[in-house]
Amino acid sequence: MPCILLVDDEKNVLKTLSMGLRRLDYGVEAAQTGSEALALLEKKNVDAVVSDIRMSPMDGYTLASKIKKQHPQIPVILMSAYGFESQQVEEKDGIIYPKITKPFSVHQLVDKLKEVENTWKPEVKNKPCKILIFCDTETLKKIRIHLKSTGFNVVGTGSREAFLKYLDDSTIDCLLIDEQHLDHSQWKILNDLDTRVPHKPVILLVESQGQNMQHTIKDMGVMMLDRNKFFSDHTWMENYIKDHLT
Repeated sequence: MPCILLVDDEKNVLKTLSMGLRRLDYGVEAAQTGSEALALLEKKNVDAVVSDIRMSPMDGYTLASKIKKQHPQIPVILMSAYGFESQQVEEKDGIIYPKITKPFSVHQLVDKLKEVENTWKPEVKNKPCKILIFCDTETLKKIRIHLKSTGFNVVGTGSREAFLKYLDDSTIDCLLIDEQHLDHSQWKILNDLDTRVPHKPVILLVESQGQNMQHTIKDMGVMMLDRNKFFSDHTWMENYIKDHLT
């Protein structure tokens, strides 16, 4: 579902619009300040931003300008209770923004979102895959080098605590775990994944296609991949992404 970031310093506005959009099958993130909104955009996968213009200390125009510089692919819709000079769009510093005047219904907002829908859809379709890797430091270096030319966005850690924190990042598309980094207690991380992110594809690097596996994982939907195959060829990853993430 499309995810919309709502920005307004009035809690009631955020609450009402959030509830309405969720009922109409939109994902929603909310922020009460411009700085909070910018921080969310660094962590969350957002398709469009709807921002009030009268906020403090950062007003909506300033926020929109920063978004255009830092995330040019994300459309920004401005809203205001004080009206705009034009009927359909608002121009600021040479940039034209779709606008909507308060009060408005959630259906009117959805109509406005549909006007910019074609703007975000190509970006969502073509965004690079972000892979979260759980392995030791040396293996992570080897994986980064191996996938350097593929265009994949690679993040990783050898700490179980840090890995679980990464799971809160909604932009993570795929999880890659090195069997060699799993001691007796860390095998529980597979149960954590099944509970926390059951919808995320999980790949487990193993020796000899898992012949030495001591745990049954086939019922968890985990894909086992021979590590020699992994380090000799990365086209498997491109095909896997096409089959499972697009």
